Amino acid sequence: MRPVIALLLVLLAGSAWAPAVHAEAPLEARITAVENKFPEEVVFTAEAESTAADIRSMALRLSIGAGDTERYGNFEFTPGRKVSAQFSFKTGGNNHLVPGADIAYWLEVQDAAGNRLETPRQSFWYADTRFQWSNLREGPVTVYYYGNAERNARAILGAARETQEKVGRMLGSEARPFKVMLYNSVPDLVGAQRPEGSETRRRELIRAGVAYSGEALVQVLGIGSLGALDTARHEIAHLFVHWAAGVNVPAWLNEGLAVWGQSDPGDEYIGALRRGIRTNDLLLLRGLESFPGRSDENILAYGQSYSVVNYLIESYGPAKMRQLLEVIRAGDGAIEGVRRVYGLTMDELDAKWRESVGAPSRSYESTAPTPIAVPTIAPIGALPPPEQQPAGGAAAPGAAAALPPFLLVLGALGAGLLALVGGATVVMLAKRRG
Repeated sequence: MRPVIALLLVLLAGSAWAPAVHAEAPLEARITAVENKFPEEVVFTAEAESTAADIRSMALRLSIGAGDTERYGNFEFTPGRKVSAQFSFKTGGNNHLVPGADIAYWLEVQDAAGNRLETPRQSFWYADTRFQWSNLREGPVTVYYYGNAERNARAILGAARETQEKVGRMLGSEARPFKVMLYNSVPDLVGAQRPEGSETRRRELIRAGVAYSGEALVQVLGIGSLGALDTARHEIAHLFVHWAAGVNVPAWLNEGLAVWGQSDPGDEYIGALRRGIRTNDLLLLRGLESFPGRSDENILAYGQSYSVVNYLIESYGPAKMRQLLEVIRAGDGAIEGVRRVYGLTMDELDAKWRESVGAPSRSYESTAPTPIAVPTIAPIGALPPPEQQPAGGAAAPGAAAALPPFLLVLGALGAGLLALVGGATVVMLAKRRG
């Protein structure tokens, strides 16, 4: 077994005390050290001094990634004119923080005389300290890699830039910077992700790709050329969709755009779509707010969603797709967006798309979508404000799906699972029991 390289990363703050917001305030404070104890915690050490009265409170403020998530914690100390204390920011288990995220941090200090101080923001890169990372950067895209993976990293960088141009430019979010964290093996990648809640899930599921929109990064398993490249394209497309439209995007549109962002939708998706057309067993479009749990229906849902998205872009142009996501971001929803942008109800869109692919027409009268049982998957990556939940992420569970282009399983080919969870889109690989 390859020995694990344990790195202890300690960032020493500058020796100068942070100036007070108001020059007359007699407060000084600074962060003296930041210690990364991946994967469990990051320890912040701070000092503060007042010439007017005892220091009564000292709080650490944190902004994760793009700033969508803020956290805070209070240092514990005995009040005095000069104090020093440590705060442990938990990052493991239910408090999982994705490695590779940028953390901005600063202090808020108050003394007994009512003087207040907020220090300037500093930055910290929460690294996976098992590895010595290198990076390749082009424009707003940075790919991090380790070991002998530079060749793979360059290919991933090219795929990321292609997706930026294809999906990001269409949706108007191409300038947003993001990272790709490339892992060389399943154990390496699993060690960077939130642990599954049950032993069965830990044994049966492998996440091959995860998109964290809040942290603006994607994790990719770098096994196999085409699989890794299209995993990256798919997950990066999810970043752009989230940035353009927010979280209330129906599965057919979200996953349809992600598959559209791949180099090829894949034979299994297209094969399932063709069988559905031939047997008149297609899914009702307005029932695809989330995806079915059955593997065969799931594959069809991906193929059908891709085909609908492709039809909209080719028939009405990419500008209207951008307008649709803008309507969704404004809070009016996809149904209203389709009506406003394309002048169609969901059933009318379904009928037009069916005609375009040569599928038999169907009646939409008194047709209600079949309730879909969606498997629950533990939230990953999303960190709510501390007043809502002090430590862990809480998010609505999403849908599961099979992703043939990304099925790279140790020992056997399995059915993939995908879920959008609290801003993290997860490509999972389910190992078949032999």
